[in-house]
Amino acid sequence: MLSLFISEKEYKCRCCGAYPPDFKKGGELSIEYIMLFGYFDEIRTAYGRPIPISSGYRCPNNERRLYLENLTAKYPNLATNAKQRAAAACDPLITPFSAHVFGLALDLVVPTDMIKALVNVIEQETPKLRLGWRAYLDNSVPHVHIDTANLVLPRYSKNLRPGARW
Repeated sequence: MLSLFISEKEYKCRCCGAYPPDFKKGGELSIEYIMLFGYFDEIRTAYGRPIPISSGYRCPNNERRLYLENLTAKYPNLATNAKQRAAAACDPLITPFSAHVFGLALDLVVPTDMIKALVNVIEQETPKLRLGWRAYLDNSVPHVHIDTANLVLPRYSKNLRPGARW
């Protein structure tokens, strides 16, 4: 177990089983991951029931594949059709960065009618945690996204601020 409630299987990349390159420093978990896992444990404890994690770390190849299959967050300013998405996925400077590629995000899956209850717990327990859920309600698997991408420095976007909501 990586934390009280996060298994290695839930967190590792689904396509290759890898961890982020800097996951451990000197044999110990890096502080960025300790913070994310700690936030999740606080949320899980307050929620009072299991919260499955559908995605944690994603290697760049997995992120690119999900992007091409239109299974990642929508980036309307980048690519609007399959051809544009394919071109963008070949260029690491165009393909959208994801907090998952840094290993600083978790996608949480709960029944659709429980999403708002989970969001309320997250907002109450961890107000500085970045939180996305509205953008994912129409996905094939609605979920709640949490991340600590504001810890990525230098920041590649002004949207990487603590407490961001979408």
